[in-house]
Amino acid sequence: MTLKKPFMTKPKKITWKYCRDFTIRTRPEWAEGRGGRDNAIKNSDKFAKRFHSDDFSPYNITKLLMLEDQMELKEDDGLKHGTLNRYKSAVATVLNHCHDYGILDQNWTVPKFKTWNENSDKTIRQAFTSEQVHAMIAFARDRLCNQNLADLILFAALSGVRQGKILQLTNNHIDLQNKMILITKPKNVNQDARHIGIHDTLIPMLAKRMANQDPFGYTFRDDWGGTNMSSRQKAIERRWHKCIRYIGLPVGEDSPYCFHGLRHTCGTLMALSGRHIIEIKEHLGHTSTRTCERYIHARDDQAVARANSIDFSMPSKKIVVPTPNFAWQEPVLSAAS
Repeated sequence: MTLKKPFMTKPKKITWKYCRDFTIRTRPEWAEGRGGRDNAIKNSDKFAKRFHSDDFSPYNITKLLMLEDQMELKEDDGLKHGTLNRYKSAVATVLNHCHDYGILDQNWTVPKFKTWNENSDKTIRQAFTSEQVHAMIAFARDRLCNQNLADLILFAALSGVRQGKILQLTNNHIDLQNKMILITKPKNVNQDARHIGIHDTLIPMLAKRMANQDPFGYTFRDDWGGTNMSSRQKAIERRWHKCIRYIGLPVGEDSPYCFHGLRHTCGTLMALSGRHIIEIKEHLGHTSTRTCERYIHARDDQAVARANSIDFSMPSKKIVVPTPNFAWQEPVLSAAS
């Protein structure tokens, strides 16, 4: 009888690398590519390569040590609070996961690290107008001669799907006959999958792409080469920035105009078309309408229309002031007054 080899032999000395590798292999969200796996691996890797080492003892990770790491990232690299929180979350996830499974001493308590207020320095992502989207699509197609980029912009603006999910979308999850798309492993952890409708404008483009691809192939991903999600997204960003500059908007980390703004555009255009916020929430896949409200930006050219939607015209009938049913008398003032 042959004994099964243990899944992972616990070493005598527990190091950061061992804990990190154990988490990547055994935490379902990371092992299956969900739960922000790419960002989590990148940030947990930064802990060793940027600040400490693979042999660093997890027991030496303190609240103060993490604060010093975050302050350096903030002051030297100019990273925003959201990025600092993702770094903190990646490290904390490794420690908590290993503690839960007995890799780390149960008598040791995982520290509570500082969470930064993301709203205090967050760049508000701006939606694009339909005119701007049309201009970027035309520029990508006619000036850059990049139909793939034009297709990507059109799909993002009219579907509201995040860029990462667009690159993961496969043809077998697109039902052109019923005009539905299946989004698997959505960001909303309360859902295993969700369906969204397809705008009629997208049908010809999707039909053409799918006709030239494997039935189970990626609908958009192979356009951008690269060996991982990060390299593909960088390839898109380089070309996307040319479109942004073309319509006269700024680019860069602090610019409110990014590719994710196309998702905001979808929510904004649906709101301007009269769709209820509950419907927009369902389409964008948010857990609450409060989260969804961030994606509904009112266009500046609608401000005057909103202000003048109040009917303050002169009534057609003459206003009759009622006569008081009592006789008015002057008040009598006493000497004390």
